[in-house]
Amino acid sequence: MNKETSPQIAGKSPKLSTRESAITRRTVIANGAGLLLGASLSGLASAQPAGKWPAQPIKWVVAYPAGGGLDVMTRLLANEMSPKLGQPIVVDNRAGAGGTIGAAFVAKAPADGYTLMTIDIGGYTTAQYLYSNLPYSPPRDLQIIGTMVRLPFVLVVNANSPAKTYQEFIALAKRSPGKLNYGTSGVGNPLHISMELLQRRTGISMAHVPYKAMVGMVADLVGGQVDAAIGDFGSFKSFIQSGRLRALAVATDIRLELLPDVPTFDEVGLKNFPISVWLALAAPKGLPAPIVEQLSVALKEAVQSDTVKQKLAVVGVEPFYKGGREVETFAKSQVELWADVVKPMNIKLD
Repeated sequence: MNKETSPQIAGKSPKLSTRESAITRRTVIANGAGLLLGASLSGLASAQPAGKWPAQPIKWVVAYPAGGGLDVMTRLLANEMSPKLGQPIVVDNRAGAGGTIGAAFVAKAPADGYTLMTIDIGGYTTAQYLYSNLPYSPPRDLQIIGTMVRLPFVLVVNANSPAKTYQEFIALAKRSPGKLNYGTSGVGNPLHISMELLQRRTGISMAHVPYKAMVGMVADLVGGQVDAAIGDFGSFKSFIQSGRLRALAVATDIRLELLPDVPTFDEVGLKNFPISVWLALAAPKGLPAPIVEQLSVALKEAVQSDTVKQKLAVVGVEPFYKGGREVETFAKSQVELWADVVKPMNIKLD
C-alpha cells in the first residue's frame, strides 16, 4: 500500500499542503464570520419588538345588546380613539348573563391589545358574588386600562303612577307588597342590584321583570307595563323631559343640572345609597406595558375631548377618567365596596 492511498488514522487529519491550508483557513474564517453575523442578526431580531402595535383592527366587546346607553357610549369613544391609534375599532356585542358572557370571552382572549371591552361595575365587582361558577375572576383575569364615564342613576315611574314623589312611591309599595313591579335590562346587572338594595333598605317588596335589553324595558315602562325602574339617566332622559316618565330621586352627591327639581336619595332620607355606576376600558390580564400606555393616552384624550364632553352632557353622563396606579386603587376599592353591598343579599343567579 503506497503513501498516496494509505488510510487516515482515526482522530488525526491528513497533512495539507501550504496552498490547501491557506484555502481552508479562508473558508473557516468566512464561515465563522457568517455564523457570527447570523447570530448577531438573530439576537437583534429577538431583541426588537415583533411589530408596531396596533397593526390590525381592534375588537372592542360590549357585553350588552346594541342600542343601549353602554353601547352608544362605547361607540362614541371608539370613534374618537380610532384615529389616535391608527386602526379601525370594531364594536362586538356579546350580550347575556348580566354581562358575564362578554367578560368571559375577553378574559380568555390573548393579551395582545386586539381584544378590549367596556366593563361595567357589575361585570367587574358584583358578578363574582352572584355566580357560583363564574368562568372568569375579574381581578385575576381582567385589567382595567382606565375608567371612561360615570352614569348617574335615577329612580323613575310611569307618568300615570299615583306616586308623585319618592315618599309616595315607597308608601304605595308598602301598601301593596308584591303588586308593583320593576324592570331591568337583565338579571344580576347594576339595575337589578340597585333595586334589590332599595327594597332591602326601605322594606318594600316588588316583582322583578328582567328584559334582554334596556330598550325593551324602557318601552314597557313608558307604556305602563312596568311600574318603576332604576337606571342611567341617559336611557330615560327624553321620556322624562317629554313627561312620559317621572323621576323621583337621583343617585348623585348633588342634584343633576338637567333635573334641578329632582332630589337626591340622600335628600329624601336614603343615606349612603352607593349606586354611582362607572364604565371602564378593560383587557385580558397581562397586556404589555407599552400597549397599556398607548391605550391609556388615547382613552384619556378621547374622554377629555370637547366632542365627547358635549355629547355626554346631552345625555347627562359625566366624563370620568382614571388611569395608571390611580385606577388600580379605585378598582380595588370598588370591589370591596360592592362586596359589602351584595354579599349580605345572598343572591345567586346560577
